[in-house]
Amino acid sequence: MCGSRFRGQMSGMAWKNWLANKILKGAANLLYRIRITDEATAYKAFRMSCLRKISLTCRRFEFCPEVTAKLCRAGYAIHEVPISYNPRGIADGKKIRARDGFEALWTLVRYMFWVLLLAALPLRAQTSLYACMTVTKEYVVGAKLPPSGLFIDGRHAGFNHPFIFSLDYDPSDPSVVYLAAGNGLIRASQNGERWKILTGGDVTELRDVSVDRNDPATIYFAHSHGIRVSRDRGANWEEIGTTLHRKFTEAVRADRRQAGTLLAGGEEGIFRSEDRGRTWRIAGAAGFQVTRIEQSPLEGCEWAATTQSGGVFLSHDCAKTFENTGRIGVGATLYDLAFDPMVPNRVAVAGWGPGVAISEDGGKTWQSRNAGLPAPEVVSVIFDPVVRGRIYASVRDDGLYVSSDLGRRWSKQGLDGSVVNRMMFIPAATP
Repeated sequence: MCGSRFRGQMSGMAWKNWLANKILKGAANLLYRIRITDEATAYKAFRMSCLRKISLTCRRFEFCPEVTAKLCRAGYAIHEVPISYNPRGIADGKKIRARDGFEALWTLVRYMFWVLLLAALPLRAQTSLYACMTVTKEYVVGAKLPPSGLFIDGRHAGFNHPFIFSLDYDPSDPSVVYLAAGNGLIRASQNGERWKILTGGDVTELRDVSVDRNDPATIYFAHSHGIRVSRDRGANWEEIGTTLHRKFTEAVRADRRQAGTLLAGGEEGIFRSEDRGRTWRIAGAAGFQVTRIEQSPLEGCEWAATTQSGGVFLSHDCAKTFENTGRIGVGATLYDLAFDPMVPNRVAVAGWGPGVAISEDGGKTWQSRNAGLPAPEVVSVIFDPVVRGRIYASVRDDGLYVSSDLGRRWSKQGLDGSVVNRMMFIPAATP
């Protein structure tokens, strides 16, 4: 709830201040599709649950636009009530200046920048769907392996490989993709055609890989006996999972919001490090095998993790703690999860038994979306970053399916008889 000077009693506001308020109000209404009359009001009241869902970084007068932007992106409605206003001058202690108005406007734009990009750029031609795929149906050990490994928009790229479990790309050069494979970490370049193994024979069974968005030269991977890091794009490696009690690690993520912060998922839960992996502490899901950890692309303090038997665990405090939703996947194995990069609070999970389930309210409630799938045995899931409502899912031993209405109806996309372990949309490299 916010107070509005323009709905109440007001007199004596300087014309410059009046104009600035009108501009900020108009920008907020245009960008966030709301109808408010006073964006820069100091009178605000919240439920504590609302504040826990947003992470504020403001230090000055950008407080008002940041709160407005993040509450709207989180799906909350703003209700205004009239207030009275008597203006002050600089002699009376007024601190706000013209530069604060520009900062407020930039804050509103900054937190909706992804929407502006989607509206202005032809991103469909600039992104490709990468998939780590293995043909498993009716395959007999010893027979020639059908095309498996890395696929880009349905095209087989590079070498035949039966065990690629995850991937990530270099944000400074998206043509470089790192593959977590059974025989080591592979760097694939030139549209996936040129491969190089970056690790030695002392490490196998890689499960996940994460490139640090704060420092693209830093690469982390999870493997069967811990976590390793390279700070020089794979030339040298260091083991950083030695202090973990159970070494097997299935998932690893570098926090793009906070440099040096890592999340790892293994046999005993979700672990957090704030010193680049030197020390670790439990953050949630204690006693459960973690299968996947993801950070929301829209709100950096929103995280989610899937587990075996424990269901979904969510964090609203920048991955400091995770809480069990208790509403999906309990007693089953969830393999994957995905945040919708276009719609706040929309998240999907995939698993053996639950199939595909989608939440529109940040995990409070879930809806099963399996109509049209051959079986509720889904290994991976991802939202299209450009086409609103489009989602992809891999059904084990069957192939890749696509839905244009958030899973209400599915059709087969291809990759027959396969298991797609992981999917990722990767932007095209700029020349």
